[in-house]
Amino acid sequence: MEGNCFENISMEMNYLESDKSKVRVTVNTMNPRNSTCSDFFLIANTEMWHVENFFFNGTHNLDFKVGTAQIDLEKNGLNTFLFCEDLQDELLSVITTVKAFVGGLGLHGKIPIFDPQVPEYMEKANKEFLKWAVNFDLVERKTSNFIGIDENLIQSGDYFAVLRLDGLDPIIMYGTGSHSGHTVMAQRFDGELYIIESQDAWYWPIQRIQRNKFSEWIKMAADCDFNVVYMPLSNEARARYNETAAAEFFLERQGLPYGYHNFLYGWIDTPYDNFPSLLPAQLVPVVFSMLEYIDKSVTDTFFTQSLNFKLGT
Repeated sequence: MEGNCFENISMEMNYLESDKSKVRVTVNTMNPRNSTCSDFFLIANTEMWHVENFFFNGTHNLDFKVGTAQIDLEKNGLNTFLFCEDLQDELLSVITTVKAFVGGLGLHGKIPIFDPQVPEYMEKANKEFLKWAVNFDLVERKTSNFIGIDENLIQSGDYFAVLRLDGLDPIIMYGTGSHSGHTVMAQRFDGELYIIESQDAWYWPIQRIQRNKFSEWIKMAADCDFNVVYMPLSNEARARYNETAAAEFFLERQGLPYGYHNFLYGWIDTPYDNFPSLLPAQLVPVVFSMLEYIDKSVTDTFFTQSLNFKLGT
């Protein structure tokens, strides 16, 4: 294979003759492009993980104790993932990532960093990420911050696409290929206009599946720096929309938790085709095994419970 630094890299795995409970990965790095570059790798399966930064030309031996990884190792071997940058640049990327997520955390202005508005540095970091990751270039428009919509024009079933430059929405956009990070819908109850949604963000004052009067929702959306696009149903779709059935469906589910358990499975529904660019499918179980080691409740919520449900286990 060809690395960022070394023009030729080969890897081979063998059990140690002297100790069958260990495997040795032999890495040959050849023809560096310059004397200061390096290639940064993650070598892992679902039971063991190792990062290695190769600076020098030549042969490198890495020994791993097999332990509980035996079954996975025999079936799938070890995965090797080459990072896009060297170790120093990866650390800088971590700092940039923190800037994209930290800020606008809520509590409605009681503490400066926890104000619900998205700070300028955070907005800039997320715009740069969207341009780099999905080639989605957000162009600033010279308009007022708020453009009112006549409530009488909005009908049940109309869609509102939401984007907040807070790290989470851009990650959802990266994963799904969407140009929005949150979805809400208009629905009239007894003639009054509401916005219905599933929400669990720290900056939002209400959690779970909910409805809010449109006039109140718009104010909360402005406080949280939502970019909102109103997309009414077409005439054909509106003719098929059953307002009564939709209202009954919602009221049966109002107050239920946000759908973390099925979040990933809503769009990763093929073995390989629905993963975003720069994310190898083989990396996903490795990442979840790492997360499970750190906080098992996270993997249970996002991955394991839904998988058990689908498998009947």
